Amino acid sequence: MIIGFPHETLRDVLSSILYGVRMAWHGVEDCNLAVFTPYPGSELYKDLRAADTIPAPSDDYFRNLLVQFDLTKATSHTPHVSGWALAFWRVIGLACFYLTAYLCHPQRLVRLF
Repeated sequence: MIIGFPHETLRDVLSSILYGVRMAWHGVEDCNLAVFTPYPGSELYKDLRAADTIPAPSDDYFRNLLVQFDLTKATSHTPHVSGWALAFWRVIGLACFYLTAYLCHPQRLVRLF
């Protein structure tokens, strides 16, 4: 699942997290919650470049594509939610998913060990 698309609001982000929790409740075992990153060549990348909201591709741009794996940095491509808020809600969303998954399906813990 991806949060932080250019048109998303905080309500949309929370709705995605709630959807993940419902998936865990119903037995989905794994979930990845990523922050939107525009990759060169995609339509959203072209739209964001045309609006001049992201820089032209460079080595730094490609290094920054890995920012979602570094919790000390945060980037947002939506004017409605900050990068730090997206990073925060990503961690909270993943924690809620796995907490729900293990509480609703404790047999997963047995299989894990």
